[in-house]
Amino acid sequence: MPLLDVVFLLLTFFIYAMAVMVRADALDVELSPVAGTGGPSGAVEHVLRIEADGAMTYNGEALSADALPAVLDALASDRSGPTLFVALAQAGVGEDGITAVDRAPVLWSLLQKVETAGLTRVSIVGPPAAP
Repeated sequence: MPLLDVVFLLLTFFIYAMAVMVRADALDVELSPVAGTGGPSGAVEHVLRIEADGAMTYNGEALSADALPAVLDALASDRSGPTLFVALAQAGVGEDGITAVDRAPVLWSLLQKVETAGLTRVSIVGPPAAP
């Protein structure tokens, strides 16, 4: 009977050890750079850029967090169905090779505001392509 207890104890230990061995690492996601088609397309582009520090610009002009819902509401009410391009600026890389800035909370908050405004066409893109 004591041998059976030892076997169950070892089984419990190895099951727990397997659960603890699982690593939860964040994956680095490469976003394709923003590249134009080389000429005017006739369509108005709507680019919201999120900087590494969380600051936002809309079509090259500074945009405060208070003014963002008005811009999103205007885009959502446009009958032409514009696409909002959310460009993530290049973040700095630390000594260990890992991106030093976490913009997920800013991006998550933005996507919630986009959903609240009713905007259905949103594309998340990387930084502008080098010329």
